[in-house]
Amino acid sequence: MAKGNKEILASINYSMDIIKRIKAKESFTYEQKQKILDDYIGLSQDNNSYFTPIVICRLIKELLNIESGKIADLSSGVGNMVRPFVSVYGKLCEDITFDCFELDENNSAAGSMAWSDYEQVQFESSFNTIERNTEIHNDYDYIIGNPPFSGSLPYMCEWNNNKGKIKNNSICDAFIDLAINKVKPQGHIALILPTGHLNKGNATARLREWMRSQVALKAVIPLDSDTFAEAGVQGTGVGTILCIWQKSVKQGKVFIGELSDKKDLISDIDALIYQYRLFESEEYEIEHISSSKGVYGMLKPLVEPWGWSVSV
Repeated sequence: MAKGNKEILASINYSMDIIKRIKAKESFTYEQKQKILDDYIGLSQDNNSYFTPIVICRLIKELLNIESGKIADLSSGVGNMVRPFVSVYGKLCEDITFDCFELDENNSAAGSMAWSDYEQVQFESSFNTIERNTEIHNDYDYIIGNPPFSGSLPYMCEWNNNKGKIKNNSICDAFIDLAINKVKPQGHIALILPTGHLNKGNATARLREWMRSQVALKAVIPLDSDTFAEAGVQGTGVGTILCIWQKSVKQGKVFIGELSDKKDLISDIDALIYQYRLFESEEYEIEHISSSKGVYGMLKPLVEPWGWSVSV
């Protein structure tokens, strides 16, 4: 459902006021810092700050079963991807560190303030991830996020350059390349991408070919068209997919899931997480089910001859 004009105006006024107060070096209570994460919206001129809904951020955490490690979001907005890892205010889960990189000045100000009480969160403000890529560590266990979709910029990559000279590349493709280079071997990448990444030609086709030598595709999950309906100033219905890769491992089977129950998204996500965990265990059988959409498979735990089922 699209936002109403009053709701849009209230969100813009709140966000502008927050930035003014931060720049004026006002102090914020922890309740006010929490409110920034709930109510702040991006104010970039192109209205391209579509922060990822928390429910999808949680989906990424649970699919990857992240319980410890070094995590990065290379285009973090205000840091929504961090939120599922919060244990109590001011502290993430044990053995988790999270680096956020954000270019937009206003998003940076809001995100830095919102996470200022968390020692485990390093928020790099006004940071041009592409231009300053050599400053980013290359030992992350996980790189997760929702990179920019539109536009192009100069970026050196192995799969699309002019005999060693920098060419313009899609911003989205550059972020994928950067994620692969900055995650350590056996590390995982989970990115929300435009649907066209899977089938778009030209440079993206060359990117996918190069990726086959670097990472194994683990999962593809098309997201509902309403996923970002409340994001940004007016929301967007752009088609998106969640892709998961693992670096430096052999390609195996690929999990293709679906979020389809708009009435109970939480239960739908929990079911999807269970299905993926079962898929990862490799201890499953497939039940084929026919519907109006066609035939699809439901994973079920293997049942031993004596009636015991394999736990996941």
